[in-house]
Amino acid sequence: RRPAPAKSRSGAGHCYRLLGCIRTKDYGIRGGDARAARLARGNGCLDVLEASAPYAEFELGTHSSAPCTLDDGTLLSRVEGELPWLLKVLSIRNCTPCGAHPDLQSAESLHLKDSKIYPDTNHKPKLMIALTPFEALVGFRRRAELAELLARTPELAACVRPEAQLLLHTCTDANEREAVRSVFESWMRSADVVVQTRKLVERLRGEHQASKASGPAWLKKSQRAVLQLAESHPQQMGAMLPLLLNYLLVAPGEAFYVAPCEPHAYVAGECVEVCASSNNFVRIGLSQRIDVEAAITLLSYETGGPDVEFGRLAHQGPGTHTL
Repeated sequence: RRPAPAKSRSGAGHCYRLLGCIRTKDYGIRGGDARAARLARGNGCLDVLEASAPYAEFELGTHSSAPCTLDDGTLLSRVEGELPWLLKVLSIRNCTPCGAHPDLQSAESLHLKDSKIYPDTNHKPKLMIALTPFEALVGFRRRAELAELLARTPELAACVRPEAQLLLHTCTDANEREAVRSVFESWMRSADVVVQTRKLVERLRGEHQASKASGPAWLKKSQRAVLQLAESHPQQMGAMLPLLLNYLLVAPGEAFYVAPCEPHAYVAGECVEVCASSNNFVRIGLSQRIDVEAAITLLSYETGGPDVEFGRLAHQGPGTHTL
């Protein structure tokens, strides 16, 4: 259900000491190297920091999956109502599953379809601020890049129907989304993706070991990202995703926005994430559970990726703390 507006019972200006929640996930950074774990330890919600545990998310909010409490154990939601947002610190060692968060209308229909997999009726736009050099896949590539990648990558082209490739080459701004959707749907439904991904990885490894990789810098970056994902997610079709999605390398202090229905994955690094309170996520790759039909219907098929902005220091002084 959509979070109710927060209603304070404490009066203006009251400040609570909160205990957050720490999550371990396969893609998290291990032990004390994870900012998420160090913050949770200092916060008091993590009693023992285990050196081998993959700490992925330190979360503050009232969502039922990881609700904040006051230091006396009272749920924050019982005092302030349900907050409309979540604040997270993420520590990413290996790439997260790739997918998209639904908009409001899609969230409601997905919840009706399967409330266990899609437990919320809320959307989840989010803002990401990098704490370290941060790698991500966000949004579809521009159609000129997609066309060039199809021409230069026979393994990718083998997974996309000729009709879809022709539509991409001949489309205009008016029907660009239709063309990108056709390419993506063809790739998602291809029976040869796993085999062609294996062939692509073997070829790229040989070329990079022999220093024979050619092409513009953006192409080489996408090829290196393919090899990186193949290492962390062997035998999965998602290793091809850097050929379809924009690869971002974001510097500390830089930020970008991820809109609902925009495909994305976090590849590596640490960040602060501010998002709407929801836990719905339609997976399209790098996961054992992929919802093909929901993904094809959900995505917006906007191209070009997000604007990356650099924040400015607004205040520094007594009481401020650097993450």
